[in-house]
Amino acid sequence: MDFLEKVTPEYCENIVVAAIYKRHFEWYVTPRELWRMDYVKWMEAWRQWFIRHNKTEEEFIRSCGTLEKKSGERWGITVLDEKTAGKFFRYIYKCSYSPDELRSLRIITPDENKSAFDPVLYVDFDNKEFISYCPEPLSFEDFVPDGWMGKYEFFCDRIPDDKRYW
Repeated sequence: MDFLEKVTPEYCENIVVAAIYKRHFEWYVTPRELWRMDYVKWMEAWRQWFIRHNKTEEEFIRSCGTLEKKSGERWGITVLDEKTAGKFFRYIYKCSYSPDELRSLRIITPDENKSAFDPVLYVDFDNKEFISYCPEPLSFEDFVPDGWMGKYEFFCDRIPDDKRYW
């Protein structure tokens, strides 16, 4: 499995994520789908959607794939939580950004694309807390691991001053 290469923010595709793991704060920019914390819950929600819309299991698999395939796309991690975070971060370490890097990129980005730099997720692996402030109805907060708290709310006031880039 390959390490993820560094990407730049792209509105609702490559998202800006504040992550805390082992008391260390880091910014990451990655494809959004990596942050569906519990793929079992996410896939089941899609399966139920297909059932409600009179779709077959075959149509579901053709459209969404299988849990094994989806997990394989995230280095075999089905549930991203405090137990699997170390492995996850080893694969996305190239996607980390300093506040200065994000600030510099944001400054040179055309005004119509600056919203791509708005932080979308706050994930605290130490306290099992997941907060989404995604401007699109993607409901990240609905797919957190058991024992985690997931919610949708503004979180930028939680970001330490020395980690802010806006």
